[in-house]
Amino acid sequence: MRNLDLDQLRSFLAVADLRSFTRAAESLAATQSAISLRVAKLEDRFGRRLLVRTPRAVALTETGRHFLPHARRILAVHDEALAAMDDVPAQPAVLRLAVSDHAIAGRLPAALQALRIALPGLVPDVVVGTSADMLAAYDEGAADAAIVRQDALRRESLPLYREALAWIGSEPLTRPGERPLDLVALRGACGVKAAMTRILDEHGLPWRIVFQGGSVSALQAAVEAGLGITVVGRTQVPASCTMLQGLPPLPASRVVLQTRLPSPQRDALRRAFSPIGRLAT
Repeated sequence: MRNLDLDQLRSFLAVADLRSFTRAAESLAATQSAISLRVAKLEDRFGRRLLVRTPRAVALTETGRHFLPHARRILAVHDEALAAMDDVPAQPAVLRLAVSDHAIAGRLPAALQALRIALPGLVPDVVVGTSADMLAAYDEGAADAAIVRQDALRRESLPLYREALAWIGSEPLTRPGERPLDLVALRGACGVKAAMTRILDEHGLPWRIVFQGGSVSALQAAVEAGLGITVVGRTQVPASCTMLQGLPPLPASRVVLQTRLPSPQRDALRRAFSPIGRLAT
């Protein structure tokens, strides 16, 4: 398959219009020898002379006059296509976020709004799940950043904030320990569930899981319905529920960021997902 070189066509047209290799070289910001070589290669491709030099000027051959309008159309369409593409707005870049439901939950709307203001050229693509699943998505390359609880990983990460955890139920507890505590928990691996059951075991309090859900909102609904008790961040306590007294104290939840993003995007993420822009230490 034969193809035409655009630089060769442009050089041929410049010489044909200006009737001079010297002026053609000046108009194309090239050397005269470069223009001569391009025209020579174009003539070799056709096996015919397109231009002929005389002592005073450069003239088109019969073949050159025949090819001239075709060369003009080819370059006109090429330049028109480039100009048309310049007018097409660039597709916004996508920022893939894997966010732990237990770590963020109610903070997500405000965080996304802050992120939109900080990085207006990016489109967030957000998936929400357990810290373990979100970290796995990040490790597999399916996310550019993961926001998870610290206990889901044992590696270097960027701190975002700390939040106190709380036991919650639909009504106050009476004499915990007389019967197994009915627990509401996330399905599958969950650091909060592990901490909750470990602390109860350490204090000799019997328990059983009576409900498993796929999101914090599902746990909140189960607690509101009176199915059992659970542990959430203090900012995630539903208005209809109460923080329970008489149960073992819980450690603070440390929320961290894992990311491969460059510093401007990384810093914008940290500020957007940290309460009131303050970073944890």
